[in-house]
Amino acid sequence: MQKSTIGKILLLSATMIWGLAFVMVQYALDGGWSTFALLSARGFLGALLFSAISFSQKWWKNKKLVLSSLGAGFILFVSYVCQTYGQYYSSVSNAAFITVLYVVLVPVFGSFIHHTKIKRRVYLSVILAVVGTFILNYQGEFRLYTGDILLLGCATLFAVHILIMDRMQVYDSVAVTAIQLWVMGICGFIGMLLMGEWYASQAVLPVFFCAFMASGVAFFFQAYAQKSVDSSTTSLILTLEAVFGVLSSVLILHEAVTANMLIGGGMLLFAVIYVQLG
Repeated sequence: MQKSTIGKILLLSATMIWGLAFVMVQYALDGGWSTFALLSARGFLGALLFSAISFSQKWWKNKKLVLSSLGAGFILFVSYVCQTYGQYYSSVSNAAFITVLYVVLVPVFGSFIHHTKIKRRVYLSVILAVVGTFILNYQGEFRLYTGDILLLGCATLFAVHILIMDRMQVYDSVAVTAIQLWVMGICGFIGMLLMGEWYASQAVLPVFFCAFMASGVAFFFQAYAQKSVDSSTTSLILTLEAVFGVLSSVLILHEAVTANMLIGGGMLLFAVIYVQLG
């Protein structure tokens, strides 16, 4: 089997895990876990696993790898803070749909970085995404709730993170994943202490799923797959995260399916797919 095929399978697996993770996060939040406690546990547990795997490589001697991964890890941590708080104040389906907007933002930011002209397709996708977000949040009147603003911030930071990870393909995927998870764990722990919080004793299994599968295995799948799959194909496959997230929320959490969700969410998905087809 070709490396590119394996990469695509790994990316598809990652999107399924992340889609289900939206539900697991909701279970954890409902079980008394705070955002910082959840991220701390996700980071530490995942970091221990990947550090054990990559220990023999002595990655800590590579200063460029460590410094790059520390920066990427902090951006990833802030992204997850926005996503978790955003989901808490919004809904699982909104979190899934809005988060995936990073696919639209990646080519926009990339154009600024590389000083290239933004294509018309990108402009149209941004307009579709804005209209889709409007419909998704329209309930008699348009109001962008705090949770949705945080989710938009998450999508923005995810786009920045992907661009950074694109430049880190020369480094070992396991080591990069381990360092970023340590950053998440430590920053989450500091935030938890500053907020006067602690780890909850309930909903432990969802937290383990988020730690080992969503923050660990799926993130490693993405980092490894990006070495053999081009960025456009990667982004297209990652849009399925929203589909799996919404399906999970409807099938497991019995979240109501509304016309706004179908039309607005459908426009968001079309926007992220359309921007990649070019």
